Amino acid sequence: MLSALCWVQGTAAKSVPAKYEPTEEELQKYSQPDEEQDADDDADEPQPMGTDDLEAEFDKKFRMDAYDDDDDALDAAVPDADVDSGSDDDDDEESRGGQGGLAAVFGGGVKGLMYYASNADDPYITLKDDDADAESDSDIDDYTIRPSDALLVAVHTEDELSHLDVYVYEQQEANLYVHHDLLLPAFPLCLSWLDFHPSLPAGTPGNLVAVGTFLPGIELWDLDVVDTPEPLLVLGGINEQVGQPSAPDGKKKKKKKGKRSNARPVYREGSHTDAVLGVSWNALNRSVLASGSADGTVKVWQLPGGECVHTFSHHSSKVQAVQWHPAEAPVLLTGSFERQRSVALLDVRYPQSPLAWSLSADIEALQWNPHAPHQFVASSEDGQVTCFDVRAPTKPPVWQIEAHTKAVSAVAINAVVPELMATCSADKSWKLWDLAQDQPKLIYSKKEQAALYAASFFHGSSPLLLAVGGQGPDGATENASEERLSVHDLSSLSAVAKRYARHEVRADV
Repeated sequence: MLSALCWVQGTAAKSVPAKYEPTEEELQKYSQPDEEQDADDDADEPQPMGTDDLEAEFDKKFRMDAYDDDDDALDAAVPDADVDSGSDDDDDEESRGGQGGLAAVFGGGVKGLMYYASNADDPYITLKDDDADAESDSDIDDYTIRPSDALLVAVHTEDELSHLDVYVYEQQEANLYVHHDLLLPAFPLCLSWLDFHPSLPAGTPGNLVAVGTFLPGIELWDLDVVDTPEPLLVLGGINEQVGQPSAPDGKKKKKKKGKRSNARPVYREGSHTDAVLGVSWNALNRSVLASGSADGTVKVWQLPGGECVHTFSHHSSKVQAVQWHPAEAPVLLTGSFERQRSVALLDVRYPQSPLAWSLSADIEALQWNPHAPHQFVASSEDGQVTCFDVRAPTKPPVWQIEAHTKAVSAVAINAVVPELMATCSADKSWKLWDLAQDQPKLIYSKKEQAALYAASFFHGSSPLLLAVGGQGPDGATENASEERLSVHDLSSLSAVAKRYARHEVRADV
């Protein structure tokens, strides 16, 4: 299941990502056994057998009681091999053709085990050195990210394992493949790309993604580093160094086998205390992130240290979505399952009296209109998409449409092409809408094989690329990753080309 996706904007990614190199301290950390985990594992494992039990199990498994009978059968099958006595008499050597050891077993001497000095001379090696070099060059080429490539980040869960996949979309060939992936600790719920790197000099752009999961911490992963086992930074989360009792000598006590701790988790200062449902990077104030959580709070985080600088509790239920304003840095939009205050707008400098709007059902997604900054759209569980004007909070919505028959899980308004909106839904469809004159008109609809949960436009030089993803078809195994995620060149659609012909999909190619 693919639960969230986002594009890497511009040319922020390195052409050749670095390979993770652990420090000596990290090597020592990873090499030390986790005593606490070992205790839990031991409690779940069956008790070891006694010596007599092991011997009986061994005799039964390998039929030791019939061992002599098996030798007689072997003698009958191979009469020339003296397998009983292990004798090295001259007569035995002659009976083996003057060759012992492996020659007696394989019958052809060691000639059949010969090797070749060069792979080119070995008839059993079909991939010769030149071919291997060519394949290696091809692998290097696939690993290199070209300026014309578009990078896409998606998170998915399969067989209880969660991954963050970095995809490369080759625009000339319309080819999508996974460049590298990272293992996540819990089910991912939301993503936000950012170009601020806390370890780089000021003004040097980075290539990171913030990930919210069912855990209370927000993980920041460096997309330019391959095979890294841990995130670059975690905002909040559970403090793993606190909360376990210590022995008189200062060492941590081991848990008793078969017993689990009932102690409440100890959170880091400023942390959420429940799943992180929404996260948003402030493109105008690049070192700032906002997050919304199932604990009902909205938090603002300051990089590079990762401190929580603001906590807002203006919602009385789970906070599903957060979005910074594209033109006003301190203005934040938040969406909650609270029915009377489904959406709230606040200035983080003066949060005392936020504006509020209500929806007909639980909120699913929020999106500012980058071409009309005083408007935002909100999608809900009942399939509706509603547009509001923040200048008139007490007036009816600007427009409202029944976009889908089930929950509208994602809304994307194109940042380059005016008046073009995409929606996707649990009803297994994605749609394109023309928002001209505040009168939304459906211009394209496509049915997929399974529920869709994420959609995003590419905002760079290819603004008519749309990525959608979700559940994936039932029974998908071999090509499950490709079936969960698809990239569509909207310029090939006649309805889009007719309306938005002036916007080139591949301006840089």
